[in-house]
Amino acid sequence: MKNSSLLRLQLNEAFDWLDQVIAGLTPEQYSWQPEGSANPISKLHAHTLSSADFWMNLMGLQKPMLWMGVSQKLGLPSNFIEVWKTDAPINLSDMQEYAKSLREASGAIDEIDDAALERELTAPVFGKRNVGFVLRLAAMQLAIHTGEISAAKGLQGLQGLPF
Repeated sequence: MKNSSLLRLQLNEAFDWLDQVIAGLTPEQYSWQPEGSANPISKLHAHTLSSADFWMNLMGLQKPMLWMGVSQKLGLPSNFIEVWKTDAPINLSDMQEYAKSLREASGAIDEIDDAALERELTAPVFGKRNVGFVLRLAAMQLAIHTGEISAAKGLQGLQGLPF
């Protein structure tokens, strides 16, 4: 298996877990605001997808983020970091559509050869890294925040992870 195919497989498995965790949420559960400084699942979900979009598309594939079109269509901040501050509603079905588009865009990863994965870049927060690192980070964002979303479900008395 090519390294790029393995990276895409990892990313798609992380999407699978995220999809399973958010499946079946009601609008009330999705937008429920926990006490304290925790975030609602809706904002966690939007952040999870937009940060994976940043690492995969903008940094790794050197393509525009899909978030730009999504945010404009939905009235969300164009700067994905500002999703935490928005009062605009974030709907599960819209984010599921965004996730589907991201998954489809990940097909471009298969075309990357090993030399391209080694190309050096400067990653915000992380400094000098390579394309392979930022693509792995996209999958890590999905996995890490899926755990956070699971915890937010648990605070509501729901099952978090599907097993």
